[in-house]
Parts: sequence; structure tokens; C-alpha cells
Amino acid sequence: MISVIIPLYNKEKIVGKCVNAVLDQDYSDFELIIVDDGSTDESANVVAQIIDRRIRFFSKTNGGVSDTRNFGFQKAVSDNIFFLDADDIILPNCLTVLSNLMLKYDDAFIYHCNFIIESNNHKRKYCSRTIEGEIINPQKLIWNGEIYPRPGAMIIKRQCFEKSELFSTKLSKFEDLELILRLLRTYKSVYSPEIILLYQREFSELSYKLNPIEKEYAFYLNFNQAGFYERLILSWNLHSVLLERKIIGDRVTRKKLLKMYCKFLIYLPIAIILNRFYHYKINYFKIIFELPKYSY
Repeated sequence: MISVIIPLYNKEKIVGKCVNAVLDQDYSDFELIIVDDGSTDESANVVAQIIDRRIRFFSKTNGGVSDTRNFGFQKAVSDNIFFLDADDIILPNCLTVLSNLMLKYDDAFIYHCNFIIESNNHKRKYCSRTIEGEIINPQKLIWNGEIYPRPGAMIIKRQCFEKSELFSTKLSKFEDLELILRLLRTYKSVYSPEIILLYQREFSELSYKLNPIEKEYAFYLNFNQAGFYERLILSWNLHSVLLERKIIGDRVTRKKLLKMYCKFLIYLPIAIILNRFYHYKINYFKIIFELPKYSY
């Protein structure tokens, strides 16, 4: 069985399509947990009109995407957790592909697949890796754009959270990146090049709001525990936030971040130079941190 968890906040235009894509899966052994995080639009009413015994709907006061995902996790009955954003669409074979992957590699803890990014009516495959199997040095492959475990294209075993916290409630941006980097330091992952998700950037961008820096992953980067490639990923995340704050003229925050990470700023030009190389050679990795990028 698979527990599908959807955090919902003001997605009335797309949540119906998202939910129906789950219900139309060719794999049927799942529960669908939808948690409304205090929406102020008609999102909850849209969901209420969809009748299916597999749906479990909850409402809570607004606490942010991480808090909402964690709430859904506490309600889940399965050991196989599938987080899905309310503005993304999974393909009909999504849960079947992941289920088969779990059966084939039953000693892993994280299972993830390829996905399509749709932006301005243009669709392109994200991950460049074409080989199925266990992932060795996942941080390097994420940096190279060969893989990217993300909500909507990934199942995480419940056991992963026995010794590790869930999504950090301090974060409301790049909280998924923080979680997956933390888990990949400890737990074995398996990848399939099968495409199982349509990630629609248009709806993510409509949700844009500038967060206090204390809500950004960039405020909590831990370079000390990171290896070389993870430091490159963290540096690129820092770069994207510095660029965003420069655009809006937030000098105070930029100076604060530069002071916080002064010992590790050597990785920043390395990450920028290498990213430019990959951009012109393959043009894939930049999309992870291309502004704006929001999950909520």
C-alpha cells in the first residue's frame, strides 16, 4: 500500500486535476490524504465534490507546507510515503512504476523516477540518467543533473523518519531539497528513468511570495557535514538567494548571508563556473534553482 499525501493551499484551479490524476492510477492500493492548510479560496470545496472512498480529507489552521506535509504523514497508515504537491500531475503509471521498483529493490529506502517540466507550454525531460538501479554518490548525480528526487516522483520509506525528522517546519522554500540531501547521507536510493510526473512551473510561479530569510533553506545551510558535491549544491542554492535579494535591493540580508558563510564562499565561484559549463554543454541543472522556484 502507498500513502499519497497532498498539502493544499489556494490551488482551486488545479487541485481537481491533481486529485483525479491520483484516482485514475492503474495501481489501486493506495490512500489519498489531502490536508487543507487554511485555504482562503475554493480549494476545499473543489476537493469536497470529488467522491472516492480512498480520499481522506483534513483541514487545519495555516502552518506552512512543511507543517502540512508532516501532519499528513502522521495520518498515513502505509509505510510507503508519497508526497505530491497540489499543482503537479502524476502520470497514470506513476504508482505502478514506483511499486515495481520497490519490489525489485526491496533493500532500498528511497525510490525516485524521472519527470517532465512544463513551462510556457514547453515540456522537457528533467533527469539525464537513463540507467535504472541503485544510486552511488547521489550528491554528484544531483549536481550533474542526472537525477533529482522530488515530491511527486519519489517514495520514501517510513523507516527513514525513525532517526530523522520530517520536513523542517522552519522552512517554506527548498524544504524538499533540505530533506532529500539529509536523507541521502544515510539511506540507500534507487532510480528509474521512467517518466511519472508532470511538474507545472506555471502554477508554482503563481504562488510566489518573498519569504523572510529565516524561512529560506539558505539561512540554515550546513557546509560542515557536506561533501564536495553537496557543497556545490548548497553554494548554488546560496547563489540563487543572493541573486534574488540583489534584485529586490535587500542589501542587509545579502550581507548577513555572506558573513554567515564566509568560510565556505570559495565554493560559490566554483559552483557558478561549473554550472555555466553544464548549462552550455547540457543545459539541465540550472532548472532546479532557476528563479522563481516555489513548492507552495
